[in-house]
Amino acid sequence: MVESSQFSSTEQWIFGNVICGKLNSGGELKWINIAKKTQIASKTRPKVALGTGGGGGLSVGASFTIGSKLTAECSNYSYLAGIANNTLVLIYNDHIKLSDRDAETGKSKALRDPKKSLVYKYTFDLETGESKRTALIKESNQGGTYLAPKVFFRNDDNSIIVWGRYKKTQKFGHLIFSN
Repeated sequence: MVESSQFSSTEQWIFGNVICGKLNSGGELKWINIAKKTQIASKTRPKVALGTGGGGGLSVGASFTIGSKLTAECSNYSYLAGIANNTLVLIYNDHIKLSDRDAETGKSKALRDPKKSLVYKYTFDLETGESKRTALIKESNQGGTYLAPKVFFRNDDNSIIVWGRYKKTQKFGHLIFSN
């Protein structure tokens, strides 16, 4: 979404819910479930305007936005997926004010700043579709730890190397999918 005014332009990327499901060998839907999340990245940049006009009744103008796309900021949004022990596992950043029970009640809070997030794990039983959401890293241990899900390397089916951040420390970590 792009909003524009005379002096600035704001671009916004929304990373919403993840729909998960399983098809049987005949192509029929066995189950479907939703991992609820709302992540919003936005960036406002100044605009420069040029124009000519005057008393003649004809005016011409143009404007352009200063800056680049929002690619680096967007790396903290989205999710990672893997399968372990007949369970689909999703890993993503979510707002620190959401507790494990909030996923059950449907409460949500949009994550707009990754520094205010925790890493969560959403698991789906591949046979039944039953789901559970838990904090992967507890707030009391390392609140403010978050991942860059778009910066990763998959080692094998059950593990990946992913870029993570904790306060001012940034480094790659080894994430092993388990339920």
